[in-house]
Amino acid sequence: MLPLISSIISEHDKAKSTIYGLTDQRAIIISGAGSRSIKSYYKDIRGLERIELTNDKGDILFARPDNRIGAYGNAFQTRQSFGLQLVGFIGIPNPREVENLIITHILDPR
Repeated sequence: MLPLISSIISEHDKAKSTIYGLTDQRAIIISGAGSRSIKSYYKDIRGLERIELTNDKGDILFARPDNRIGAYGNAFQTRQSFGLQLVGFIGIPNPREVENLIITHILDPR
């Protein structure tokens, strides 16, 4: 159980040095102190999941095809899904509103 708890703490510590953004075409995650990693996620995200906490904060998790693996998984199963990489916005305010913005502007724009 301890590895799971330390993994969760580690993810939330990483979120402190991470900036999240949304445009009308992509979700952006900028992470790192010193050297930065900038990742963009377009319509290829799958398995959108919202986790709400009691303080009006939460996480938005999603999967996208993992090009390093090469296979494109059809099922969003777990963090270890074949051909998918789980990513997301961690510890954000108003996760329900952010989820709605992702759906209406990136996944299903009209």
